[in-house]
Formats: sequence, structure tokens, C-alpha cells
Amino acid sequence: MSFKKVIKLNTGASIPEIGLGTWLSQPNEVENTVEIAVCNGYRHLDLARIYRNQDEVGRALKKVIPSVVTREQLFITSKLWNCSHQQ
Repeated sequence: MSFKKVIKLNTGASIPEIGLGTWLSQPNEVENTVEIAVCNGYRHLDLARIYRNQDEVGRALKKVIPSVVTREQLFITSKLWNCSHQQ
């Protein structure tokens, strides 16, 4: 696996091709996983509201920002279901 493979965005930013997915994670394991992943080089996180683990991800991000990375160094990919656009 290489963290050096990136996709160039129209903004000029380069997003890592490989991101940490959090789907189907068991309760109480996402916080530790995200923290370890960021500390080991991950800069792209794949999340979604429907995964119901936002609180754990947030706790992990509070631990690593700004001591390990800045917020600007992270790419957080999320999804929003069409039925949720009006909420």
C-alpha cells in the first residue's frame, strides 16, 4: 500500500487515493482505529452519517488535531442520503 498515490482535485489539492473506511466498525473500536490510522499516515477518512460513529471519530480527531496533523491536512469524505437533504 502506498500513501503517495493521490488524485489531483480541481482546487489544486491532492487527495490520497487510499482512505480509512469506518463502515461496519463495531461500537467502541472506531475511535482507536482512527487515531492509530492518522498517527500512521492516513490523511483520508471515509465516513457517513448512517454509520452512526461520528462521536467516536470526533473524539479521535480531537486527539490528533493539532498534535499529529492539522485539520487542513485531512480529507474527510462523507455521504448524505437524498432523503436527508432537508433535515
